[in-house]
Amino acid sequence: MILSDKIDIYESTEIFNEKKYENIFLVDILRASTTGVLLYNKGIKKICFEDDLRMAIKKAKELNALLLGEINGKKPRVFDLGNSPFEISRVKIIKDRAVHFTTNGTPLFKKFTGNDHTYLASFLNIGNVIEKINGNTAFILAGTNGKPAYEDRFFAGYVLTLFPKCYWGHGALPSARLYERFKYAPEYFFCLTKNGKNLVNIGKFYDIKFALQKNICPILPNV
Repeated sequence: MILSDKIDIYESTEIFNEKKYENIFLVDILRASTTGVLLYNKGIKKICFEDDLRMAIKKAKELNALLLGEINGKKPRVFDLGNSPFEISRVKIIKDRAVHFTTNGTPLFKKFTGNDHTYLASFLNIGNVIEKINGNTAFILAGTNGKPAYEDRFFAGYVLTLFPKCYWGHGALPSARLYERFKYAPEYFFCLTKNGKNLVNIGKFYDIKFALQKNICPILPNV
């Protein structure tokens, strides 16, 4: 039986004491943490997460790094790649460094850069996430423009169901209830969320299907 002391779930806008936790997992299922995990699995050695568009472009030039990301789901014209994990999965990655800029996920990731007990979490690497959970654990959900992203809560709820004997702490119950409601139709549910609807509208439905795959990237990258 998998055991843990406590699992707390926070939205990115909430203030919390990170020193309380042995491990912290950052979540942006659609799509930044999914894309980040995939990039590391494809051989990228270091991702610089940025919260400023101009700085992202400047840093990519300075580092001769792959520049990728999105604004409102779409690839900026000057970027090498967008934020689509499905499309990135079909591209050969030559460079070993990347600069990643997105609307919601990368600003969160940048706050924790250099923290050696903070990791990117997604369905793609869920097995490695589960193996790492030990002691007091926090999941930080990126959300969308300061509001909850329900696909992130669904992911957190899934994790919680694997730890039935641990203490479900802050923010856990809403995530667990959401997962229980839609666990048999995750793809359908994701298409109903704000981010999911946006992806469908801009022709990126396959990112939803891709992001729901489990354990295709057996890694656990630090931010």
